[in-house]
Amino acid sequence: GRTAFTFQRTDAGGAGEPIDVTIRVFTISGRLIRTIKAYGITSTFVKIDWDGLDAEGDRLSNGVYLYTVTATTIDGKYTSEALGKMAVIR
Repeated sequence: GRTAFTFQRTDAGGAGEPIDVTIRVFTISGRLIRTIKAYGITSTFVKIDWDGLDAEGDRLSNGVYLYTVTATTIDGKYTSEALGKMAVIR
């Protein structure tokens, strides 16, 4: 199934400045299984769609996964990172 990563910007670097976002999805044991990138985002409420597939195009098995969201201003001056946990249940 499809899903989306969503977050709201707080913008220490200045409101509306474009950001690049990288989302990395890992197994609970720490193996990187998917990287999702989005560029030049200016909206305050950020929504990045994900098809729910790993890097090989396979559906994820039921279970718990970890993810990191890294947002960086285009000029590279400001970076913010968050770690999260999600469950895949079908």
